[in-house]
Amino acid sequence: MNPSKLLQRELMGISAVWWREYKVFWREKSRIVSSIVQPLIWLFLFGSGIGASLSVENVHYRDYIYPGILTMSVIFGSVFFGLYIV
Repeated sequence: MNPSKLLQRELMGISAVWWREYKVFWREKSRIVSSIVQPLIWLFLFGSGIGASLSVENVHYRDYIYPGILTMSVIFGSVFFGLYIV
């Protein structure tokens, strides 16, 4: 099979799955709220609460915890997407 045709077929499959997931995501308001609110709660509520009790040489706790929250959000989103397909 021609490599460009193979790539085109793969991209069509990826775009079909992406478009389906996009429509489902916007249809289910709870997914929108949870994917936005949960990281904000972790960042501001826990980041401010725990950050007030910890002190490390000019580094704010929120700056420390932000990469972990970002990674957690991406991983949870990926897991929920994978479970939805199954």
